[in-house]
Amino acid sequence: YAGSPAARYGPPPTSRICEINGDPIRHLDDFVAALQRQPKSNASIRIKYMDLSGKVHLTTLKLEPTFWPTSELNYVDGAWHRTCIE
Repeated sequence: YAGSPAARYGPPPTSRICEINGDPIRHLDDFVAALQRQPKSNASIRIKYMDLSGKVHLTTLKLEPTFWPTSELNYVDGAWHRTCIE
């Protein structure tokens, strides 16, 4: 989304996240667990990601939980629903 931390700092939507703060990300549960371990304030995290060509990048992203909480989107009965992940 425009204005979100990911839109501002990266990674691009077509990237595969490989690590968060050095913790390997193999599947979605690893991703959620890594984010849940972060301080609830405006913490910065290091993200290692791979682009579509296979090139690995490293960036720092500042979390903004007040305006952009970590959320899960589900499509249920023809509508999208957002649930915050604490």
